[in-house]
Amino acid sequence: DKSNSVKVKVYTVPQARKDDGGDYTCTATYENDKKVSATGTATIRYTDDDAPEEYVAAGKDTTISCKFYGDEVDTVTWKDPKGDDIPSDGNDYTISDSTPYANKVKEVSLTIKADTAVPGNAGVYTCIGTWSTKQPETVLEYKETVLIKEAKLTASTNVLGVGGTTTLSCTYTKDTTGTTEVLFMKSGTATQIPGPPATEQDTEDNDTARKVMTLTDTNAAIEGEYSCKVTYGTDKLVVEAEPLMISVRRPKEEADESYAKEGDDVTLTCTFVSDAPSGLQWKKSDGNIVETDSDAGITVGQMTSDKNEHSITLQIKGVKQSNGNIYTCEAKWDSDEPGTLTLTRTLRIPGVPTVTSGTENSLVMKVETAQTFTCTYDHKSEDAKVSVTWSRYGKDIPNDDGKVQEATRTGEKGQSLFVISSASPADTGRYKCKVKYPGDVEQESAEFVASVREVKITEPSANQMLKATSTATFSCVVTGEDQDKREWLSGETLLSTTTTGIEINDEPTKEGVANSELKISDVNEGTTGTYTCRVTFKDSTTVSSSGVIITVITGLTLTVGESTTKGDASTFKCEYSSGLSTEALPNPKVSILQNGEALSDSLLTLIDKGRVEYTVTNVAGPNSGKYTCSMSADDRGTLKTDSQDFKVNDVTEITPSNGILNNPLKLTCHIYGTVVADSAITWTPSIADVSKGASVDNDDEFYKQSILEIKNLGEATKGPYTCSVDFGSGSSEKVESKEITFASFSKCNGVINVSCTFYRCRFVAVRCQMSFCRLVYYIRIMLNLLC
Repeated sequence: DKSNSVKVKVYTVPQARKDDGGDYTCTATYENDKKVSATGTATIRYTDDDAPEEYVAAGKDTTISCKFYGDEVDTVTWKDPKGDDIPSDGNDYTISDSTPYANKVKEVSLTIKADTAVPGNAGVYTCIGTWSTKQPETVLEYKETVLIKEAKLTASTNVLGVGGTTTLSCTYTKDTTGTTEVLFMKSGTATQIPGPPATEQDTEDNDTARKVMTLTDTNAAIEGEYSCKVTYGTDKLVVEAEPLMISVRRPKEEADESYAKEGDDVTLTCTFVSDAPSGLQWKKSDGNIVETDSDAGITVGQMTSDKNEHSITLQIKGVKQSNGNIYTCEAKWDSDEPGTLTLTRTLRIPGVPTVTSGTENSLVMKVETAQTFTCTYDHKSEDAKVSVTWSRYGKDIPNDDGKVQEATRTGEKGQSLFVISSASPADTGRYKCKVKYPGDVEQESAEFVASVREVKITEPSANQMLKATSTATFSCVVTGEDQDKREWLSGETLLSTTTTGIEINDEPTKEGVANSELKISDVNEGTTGTYTCRVTFKDSTTVSSSGVIITVITGLTLTVGESTTKGDASTFKCEYSSGLSTEALPNPKVSILQNGEALSDSLLTLIDKGRVEYTVTNVAGPNSGKYTCSMSADDRGTLKTDSQDFKVNDVTEITPSNGILNNPLKLTCHIYGTVVADSAITWTPSIADVSKGASVDNDDEFYKQSILEIKNLGEATKGPYTCSVDFGSGSSEKVESKEITFASFSKCNGVINVSCTFYRCRFVAVRCQMSFCRLVYYIRIMLNLLC
């Protein structure tokens, strides 16, 4: 416009884009290169590109938003997938915008509330921005597709009984754009669920799909929370259905039996695992309902619940036999099947077992007779584990001792047998049988008394001879229960403690055995007789022992030899001079014993039935010892006098008299009579490599050995040696050995020379080869030893 001196230049941006906005500068350059500039701002109104599909789970708050750029937009509105405007103050959605307008961006968010977030509200949500007060008037739209996915789990029945069947159905929103994976879960764990695999099933509309799984033969393991998890696409969205509880109505325990003794307090409990029943009650086997009866000690408890366990108790104080019953616990529900469940609790009150032998409850047995005891007890349940133990005097009898037989059951009774094949006094006892029922309930029978009566004198065990003025002691062992009194008799005469010199001691009966002791002090010929022990039992039966004959001997004496000097003669005399005549004794015999061994009859001279003599014409050391005089008679025992010492101091010999050349050898000096100290023994001569060793006493009062040790036998040590003993009081003895002989052997160039110096014989020049040579060599050694 030259008339106004104005020149206009226009710059046009076709199809403006969001990055075309900004500050633009126009510069005019004049001829004199002077420049004039002007700056203006171009504002581009735009919104974001439409968002891709967004997968969201139903039932959760979901927020989407739109943004408008440029100058501040006048109004922003949201439309739902149906095209309806979404009010900003509605109950189903929440709209909020950014205030203030910042960075030339207006952001408005839309929250789809959880209750609105259902598959039916899925689709394209449109955000519309309008510039109505500013030129040019502009309307922009932003679209976002929200795909709301949902999964629901249902069951044909979620309460069922053991062995029932239910079908789980997982209904979920279809996805037409990708793959879908459905997984059934129990208790939040995607584990294998018992039953057939899940299968697809048609639904009533095209927007949903369904997968089903059937649970069969349900039991306690099936019970729990179930859910299904649906995965859309490759980890686009995972939707999990609300858990569904599957309950199996059932008793927590199995039917069982419990045992109690009369007088015990008993509590029966039953528990059902399930939804809460409408009622729990107890019934008896006759169908009658059990009710609280304080007079009878019966209390029925109230139903208690702990989560999904519901219980009721039945308490009985001081149970009686009549309380034994099969109690049924009954649970009822008003809905679903099963409507009624029961659990039985059997209460057994076993009676006291009895022990008999035939029809007897006590028994006196004869020795070596057979006898069987029978324990009869309650055993109503065949399945109950019942054990029987026999005891004698409170001590259990092992079941493997051969007498206890395996228990049997007939009807509602059990029997255990205790069999004695051949009775002996050791079988006497007070027997019981103890029956142990489940739950450690025990019942014990009354005592069954069995007696094998025996009266036996154990001391002395045979007829006995006693010296006058000594004490006669008798011990009687009595076996058998129910002993009343014990008595001692001499012949037919009852002995009494009122008689001087008589003492009777009775011990109390312990485990069927008692001891009675009789002592008669200062015995004399009048004490001679037959003694018995007699016992009277409470049933008036008497049992006597076998008799023991006591023979009192007076005037039995021993006279030892008059001389103990070596080489003298000595006579020993044993005589019975008074008391019972020898004709009153059966085959009386008088003997002399040396060191407890009777001298041979050939050494004794019989003077008469009451006297013998033993004469030694030349006494020596081996005659030393303890001498006693004994008298015996058939079936009357033996009586001995006190021992008397007879010592002859003597050194008898030195042994051995030969050995082997160049080998050690021990010489023994044999010493009798008074046992002397080692210092009283002397060996001569004293030679190198020869020394006195330790003596040997041999635990003998009349004999000792002194040892001389020769380390290397040869010409220089072959002796002879002398062993001298000083017995004290001027008495000494000695003995000299002979020169010790020995064998020598030599082998040279296959020629064996064997010299036997015992007989001064000589085997010369035996030529031989190899193993035959060795054989002959050994034969020569044996010959030499024989020499």
